[in-house]
Amino acid sequence: MRKLFSLVFALILAVSVFLPRHVLAASPTSPFNTTLNSGVSATVHYSDWLAGTNSTLDIFLSDILENTDLSNGTYVGWCIQPRITGLMHGEHAVIYSSLSEEALPSELAGLPWDKINYVLNHKIRGDGKTDLEYFEDVQTAIWLLVGDDDPEFGVSPEAQQMVDDANANAGFMPGNGDLVAFIVYSDGINRSNEDFVQEVIIEVELQLPPTPTPTESQTPPPTETSTVTPPPSETITPTETVTGTPSVTATPPTPTSTPSPTVTTTPEACQPKVVNADFSPVTVGQSVEGMGAVAPGLNIDAKGTASKIQPGVEPTIYISPNNVPTAVNAGIVANGGFTDYTTKVAGQAHQYTFTFASGVTVSNFSVRMYDFGDYNPTYSTNHYASMIAYNAQDVEIARHELSYTTPAVLSPTSSNIYGDLQVSGDATQALPGQPGNWTWNVSGEGIVRIVLSFGEGYDPNIGFTLLSYTTTECSPTATPPTPTSTPSPTVTTTPEACQPKVVNADFSPVTVGQSVEGMGAVAPGLNIDAKGTASKIQPGVEPTIYISPNNVPTAVNAGIVANGGFTDYTTKVAGQAHQYTFTFASGVTVSNFSVRMYDFGDYNPTYSTNHYASMIAYNAQDVEIARHELSYTTPAVLSPTSSNIYGDLQVSGDATQALPGQPGNWTWNVSGEGIVRIVLSFGEGYDPNIGFTLLSYTTTECSPTATPSPTATAAPEVCEPGGVAADFSRITVGQSVEGMGAVAPGLNIDAGGTAIKILPGVEPNIYISPNNVPTALNAGVVPGGGFTDLSARNAVQAHQYTFTFAPGTSVSNFSVQMYDFGDYNPTFSANHYVSMIAYNAQGVEVTRHELSYTTPPERSPTSSNIYGDLQVSGDATQALPGQPGNWLWNVSGNSIVRIVLSFGAGYDPNTGFTLLSFTTECP
Repeated sequence: MRKLFSLVFALILAVSVFLPRHVLAASPTSPFNTTLNSGVSATVHYSDWLAGTNSTLDIFLSDILENTDLSNGTYVGWCIQPRITGLMHGEHAVIYSSLSEEALPSELAGLPWDKINYVLNHKIRGDGKTDLEYFEDVQTAIWLLVGDDDPEFGVSPEAQQMVDDANANAGFMPGNGDLVAFIVYSDGINRSNEDFVQEVIIEVELQLPPTPTPTESQTPPPTETSTVTPPPSETITPTETVTGTPSVTATPPTPTSTPSPTVTTTPEACQPKVVNADFSPVTVGQSVEGMGAVAPGLNIDAKGTASKIQPGVEPTIYISPNNVPTAVNAGIVANGGFTDYTTKVAGQAHQYTFTFASGVTVSNFSVRMYDFGDYNPTYSTNHYASMIAYNAQDVEIARHELSYTTPAVLSPTSSNIYGDLQVSGDATQALPGQPGNWTWNVSGEGIVRIVLSFGEGYDPNIGFTLLSYTTTECSPTATPPTPTSTPSPTVTTTPEACQPKVVNADFSPVTVGQSVEGMGAVAPGLNIDAKGTASKIQPGVEPTIYISPNNVPTAVNAGIVANGGFTDYTTKVAGQAHQYTFTFASGVTVSNFSVRMYDFGDYNPTYSTNHYASMIAYNAQDVEIARHELSYTTPAVLSPTSSNIYGDLQVSGDATQALPGQPGNWTWNVSGEGIVRIVLSFGEGYDPNIGFTLLSYTTTECSPTATPSPTATAAPEVCEPGGVAADFSRITVGQSVEGMGAVAPGLNIDAGGTAIKILPGVEPNIYISPNNVPTALNAGVVPGGGFTDLSARNAVQAHQYTFTFAPGTSVSNFSVQMYDFGDYNPTFSANHYVSMIAYNAQGVEVTRHELSYTTPPERSPTSSNIYGDLQVSGDATQALPGQPGNWLWNVSGNSIVRIVLSFGAGYDPNTGFTLLSFTTECP
């Protein structure tokens, strides 16, 4: 489709309630001046073509000086330049009034502004025409008047009538209350090869001042006086100086008679705890609301009443697949889930509020939603839902959004992002991350309330399951009372102190080709058991498990980190499906397990069309705790070059060419409480030529500490890996976040220019999101703040950041969220590449994370080879997690001391970062 962009100021229809009507008023004390501040400078943002609220395009103006007649805001807009496809996102333009012909650039002065203004004030809407058809007719009339003899939408009778009427009313001059065309002028309209930006007009309502009525005298209103009283000075009272004793002297014990035992309370020990809602005690159809009804300390409150549902059991909330009437509530797990049945029956939008017991805060909240999107009872084109987390001060901590568009039909079969909603909105056919199989998730510190709201384009026939949250439980521990009358030193055992510990498998002690199986072989308390035998592999070293890229025979096992990984070589040679079971030492449980898989999907020896693999975590009772799945389809060929999701598997299934999250570069991950066994199984459509690396897991270690008493003995230090989250709250907006320890202990950030603090909704403006809301500054950055390199952004240069740590400090994981990358391409590149590379103290690369895709060579890409429309997937608030606009950079490995984040070809300088965290290692 040819993309043309136009914007309009103000409200164009009496029925419109969405855009404000921008009014231009002449001064009541001076004659009307038709120039009306022509030549006003503004920062301009265009919406997508044919995405305007009341026209073919919305135009957003900002940075207009206060002493001008125009104001910042959103305007109705129209194209005046046929066959030009460029749009503006944050560039400067000059705004001219069409009434001030003498002030116009010469190439604008010759256009028939009298006739264009007539059309703006006398639009014709054909009977039964949709909004879009009506907008196209008005746009066509404008194009015909500016000389286009082959308009994009053809010439409808209504468009021709508007042109005929305008020609019959040549010389039209807008009057009081009429609309006036203002021109948003950037790079001109009479160029072809160099011309890039679509010139547009916006609509502004003209209001002439009333004629003043003379009065005998005017008494000025009384002047109000404001008095500002400074707060009283705070008096600081000097405090007593405390002098510390430099050493402790141990005194031999002396028996003392004490009449009663003494109880000593140790400080609170706080531990993260994952809580999974349990719907099994509730009868189907009964309420799940009320504090503690389905999970300790949790209350669910629906708009109506949230009640339990179960798969295959009435009441029917939805059926899935849609053509199987008996497939009731499919997807809901066996012990049940919930929905608001009252709201479902009423065909209304759902809303749920989740709160917690007094004093309880959570750091993560998650719930699975099924079967959203295949039913559109309001015939909406826009669809929006959000989950927002708040702290005790009612400040927003985090938000997760779902947003897309469809045709205005009851059962959508197409959409701008998710394709056919009869598939992607269906509980059993949708892939994870599509509306029909969507996991709502918010994370942050101090969350006490979560609101899940469904706005326009809602689907009332939805169900929820797999609700879980993470809370930090603190409890004082009392030491058992013991009489202080003791003739000799006694040993008091304090209760167990438990700490989460990240364990990274170390394959370096194992010889290549030798078994990595056996308890503790590559990590304390871990056993790996393959179908055959899991053995060590290494990059560039035989045995060859796979080659990558596929056309480089010497590129053996590429992607595996330097200290190695593993595979089941026996199964690989036999061309069979792999299977691995990971178990732990007696008494050890884990809350997270992760392993990277390389080179899956480019080889299909069974000629399957369906491809499926899964990782399932179990607890000690053999109950499934969590599952991670990989599923897609291809033609029945040996080396697939296409698929329903991942494109060409010779790229997306190749270890070095695949992007993170594609089969060839896939991270298996499961999380939950009390995991003791993980099974990684490969089903139909398997690829036997695969390798694994970067295995890690999180366990909670508990160890009693024995302290002899009463002798004062210094206990040896116990090193625990520590999670550190950067805190930007202490830095003033716009100030540097660089320097050791500036935002996190032991961390230094060094940008190509200077990394400064940014905040959502506060200048400096790094980006706006959504792109059509000029006041939505830096959206996505958390309230505590984030950072960017403002110098690079203003210079339209590529960013680069280097993260280093204090001497002696190394990390095993580093993560930072990036927002709003990809919707702006100032270098007109077709290739786009960014990398985060982690190095050890010897300067050797430990691991890397990459982002790579291609687009047409245009400034504001609307298509790409992987991520679709970058005006959506590159936008901070519209992008899904894992798309460039909402991208989490993450690297993991042993002994990382330096991380470099570099932006190469096809960079976007208008990007921001937040939620930086890392895990320190023990020396």
